[in-house]
Amino acid sequence: MMLFEGGVNLGYEFKASFSFKEGNEKFAELQENTWKFVKQSMDEGVPVYGWELEIPEYYVLYGYDDDGYYYSDPMADEAKGPKPWNELGTTDIGLIEVYRVKTGTAKDDAIIVKSALENALKHASNPEDWIFVDHYASGLKGYDVWINAMEAGKADRYGTGYNVEVWKECRHYAVGFLKEAKERLEGVADTLFDESLSHYQVVADNLSQVAEMYPFIPSSIPEAEGPIKTDEKCQTAIDSLNRAREAEAEGMEFLEKIIGKL
Repeated sequence: MMLFEGGVNLGYEFKASFSFKEGNEKFAELQENTWKFVKQSMDEGVPVYGWELEIPEYYVLYGYDDDGYYYSDPMADEAKGPKPWNELGTTDIGLIEVYRVKTGTAKDDAIIVKSALENALKHASNPEDWIFVDHYASGLKGYDVWINAMEAGKADRYGTGYNVEVWKECRHYAVGFLKEAKERLEGVADTLFDESLSHYQVVADNLSQVAEMYPFIPSSIPEAEGPIKTDEKCQTAIDSLNRAREAEAEGMEFLEKIIGKL
């Protein structure tokens, strides 16, 4: 939802092929339809990207042959393929998610910023139609689940590395977004933007510290297996997560105030 609405506001038009494998009797048919969808898009010169060609991440799809997709690696921007078209969506997550993107008309800056902040706060509130897996959580609740798992020795090494890489990246770009938003909307809510920026910089810095302690390791590497030990390093990471959570809670309050100004 955020991707579509935010993209439309910025001047992009999306069309998607999206489906879960679990409980879907027509999944093989959907794989084939996605294959046709991608080939048609590429033949028309329309950019395409998709989810989990390898790791749980997005990849640019740039070509195809009789067997499958060619794509670039988000970790190294390397050309890879072919990925057999009938293997898409067959991982443990089990999701086909492919998008074609065309240019449209961008909306006013105030509309773009307000919509983005509203969606960020909505996502943080764990709406059922967005957080659709029972044991998943976002926002402050997500921090609580994460911290509790690490304290109890139940945090998975691979999952921790993956999650902190994603959360760190999101908060890093949140800082950049708020800086640009303040510049584009100069005089509207300068002090509020400064306050929110200061808090989200703390969030980004603390998540970066956790990422340095537990960097992302692909699941194919043996070191990625097993739980994280509840040792001194783990406690240091927990302390950083607690600081990030506290700063995020304060930052969200200022996002609400900015929305009120827009």
